[in-house]
Amino acid sequence: MKVPIKKASLVGGAALATLALAACTTSAPASEGPADGWVPEGNITMIVPFSVGGGSDMFGRAVAAGLEEVRPGINVTVENREGGSGTIGYSYFLEQEGDPHFLLPTETGLISGPARNSELLYDWQTFTPLGMLVDDVNWIVVSADSGWENFDDFVEDAKKLTADGKPITVGLPSADGTEAVPTHDLLEGLGIDVEPVVFDGGGETIPALLSGDIQAMVANAGEVAGQVEAGEFIPLIGYGETTIDEGAYDGVPTTGTAGYDVDLDFGQFRGVLAPPNVSAEAQQYYEDALKDWTETDSFAKYVESAGLTVKIRWGQDWQDYLNSLADEFVAVYGE
Repeated sequence: MKVPIKKASLVGGAALATLALAACTTSAPASEGPADGWVPEGNITMIVPFSVGGGSDMFGRAVAAGLEEVRPGINVTVENREGGSGTIGYSYFLEQEGDPHFLLPTETGLISGPARNSELLYDWQTFTPLGMLVDDVNWIVVSADSGWENFDDFVEDAKKLTADGKPITVGLPSADGTEAVPTHDLLEGLGIDVEPVVFDGGGETIPALLSGDIQAMVANAGEVAGQVEAGEFIPLIGYGETTIDEGAYDGVPTTGTAGYDVDLDFGQFRGVLAPPNVSAEAQQYYEDALKDWTETDSFAKYVESAGLTVKIRWGQDWQDYLNSLADEFVAVYGE
């Protein structure tokens, strides 16, 4: 299934509210670790392939802080290299082959991008998967000023707009994957014309919805937590089976609970990659550190505040999952 995409122009000031998050830390000595094992020599750089303030950025910064917490003495700086629906950041990360001092907070775009674009120079097998930590549910969200209080109201009005030749503009954080495909399937299946507008991450999409430049957006709960809690945004429906039974999400349906049959209607996985061809010792160092972080209070608080579901996979288990997911995306994009 090919999803038509309109590329958004950069939204002025989109990341101003969260720009302070991008500050980098200073150099520090390598961490203390096993005497016979690999430890970092100098700073570690976390390459985020999307803009400041989006779900990948939030996850990357949480992981960076978590690694520093469980491995005192290391510094993990965060560097955003957004553009091309994540491909610019991934391509830069590819160039760091063999260097274990680079990490990347990965998500479902690692699978959907190569499935949709065979000209990319990478797929998930190109990199070194370290671990999957959480699942992140995507939601269709609208501004409180829209007049839509639930999904049924939205569908009713959107059908009227379609009849008048006016498609619904939906902001997406990437051109493919578990935002674009299920959104297109769900809304087009209900007789609604959709005009997807792609931004380089949720950090740019939020201001566009606030300003009325788009009529809806697809986001995960953590990205829009502040706006939802402040009453500025209203979640209408989520993708998959998982629901959030609290706050503004209490009682909000998902495609699974509402009985919709939608392609790729599941959340985004979130995990961590190292570049291609890093040593087994470096892989073990990071896997052990990530395991330690998942047992901390800070990890639990991050999961709760971002509305995530813990889904931990390591080693062959995660590789098998990625391979299975890749097959699903290839099947959908081949339609």
